[in-house]
Amino acid sequence: MNRFLITLLATTLVVSCKKEGSLFENPAPKETGVDFTNTLTSSKDLSILDYLYFYNGGGVSIGDINNDGLPDIFFTGNQV
Repeated sequence: MNRFLITLLATTLVVSCKKEGSLFENPAPKETGVDFTNTLTSSKDLSILDYLYFYNGGGVSIGDINNDGLPDIFFTGNQV
């Protein structure tokens, strides 16, 4: 694929993602009531240089765990 087609494809993707009513949105924590940050603090003993999986481990899961008909959100973090 030549450079022009790659540029055209990338531009089309960026422009199409900015349309109203897009598939994904990023609402503010104030709007959702969900405020979670997986903050990592490296130290002399715990860093990416010594611990290969330092940045692995954070995630999110959604499911109705307590059977109340509402989705429950579970967050996991490396140090939180």
